[in-house]
Amino acid sequence: MCSLNTEQRAFFQKYIHEVENALCTVLKSNAVRFPSLKVLLNRFECTSKRLLSEGFKHLRQFIEFHNELCTAVMLLEEPNCEQLDYEPVSAVCEKRFDFHLRYTKQKPMWVEVKTIHPLTKDDWWKYEQDLGLGRFGNVKLILNEEWLGGEIYHDAYASRSKILEYVVETENKIESCLKDKIEDNTCLVFFSNGTDWYLDELEDFVFYYRHDKHHSGDTFAQMEDYHIKENRIILKRNIHLFAFMERSLTEIRPNRVRWNVRPSP
Repeated sequence: MCSLNTEQRAFFQKYIHEVENALCTVLKSNAVRFPSLKVLLNRFECTSKRLLSEGFKHLRQFIEFHNELCTAVMLLEEPNCEQLDYEPVSAVCEKRFDFHLRYTKQKPMWVEVKTIHPLTKDDWWKYEQDLGLGRFGNVKLILNEEWLGGEIYHDAYASRSKILEYVVETENKIESCLKDKIEDNTCLVFFSNGTDWYLDELEDFVFYYRHDKHHSGDTFAQMEDYHIKENRIILKRNIHLFAFMERSLTEIRPNRVRWNVRPSP
């Protein structure tokens, strides 16, 4: 990863300032309802400084903390939001959820935030291999090598793999940490940059998660079935809500928000 040049540093300095004005200011104005906000603000400030001083090797972490800022602001905008906590300490396990949201008129919510941004990679060979082995079943997935087909395929299957990985990770955290809070709701938030992967890909997974089977149009149905069987994965299906947020690198807040992702039709 290279350091920032003068133009890039100027861009990120201006961008960080805009984020602070648009998001950090809102959080500070809600300090009474968000008593742990300083922890999140400090982390964003530290990763911002590292990005400016050390360059692109800190960009992914900067994006992730930015997405957590966005989530915190949107959670505080939720109706009946009484209090928001960032990474509250658990009495029964060492792991921590990103957010805990208490409402005045409904069950509390535990929120985990994940950003899926796969590294760019040309996997045309894998696309041809999987196509030749019939791993898409009856689903047609037509790509062109000259039109970034290898990169598109890599982003698609890498993102789908990450969805499953983060779901298993969150399920285990729920089982370990919320034994005494089984009545609380849980939400897993996925952030996309709007180019590497899309809402319909999460909808495909949610269909499988809710119905314990893939729908006929799911491109990665056979591949996911094989992976789950090969790795002996047993989904606990204890996540109540899946959320989708789309925010490009140049946007301050998500331009597309879906708090309750429904399964593909």
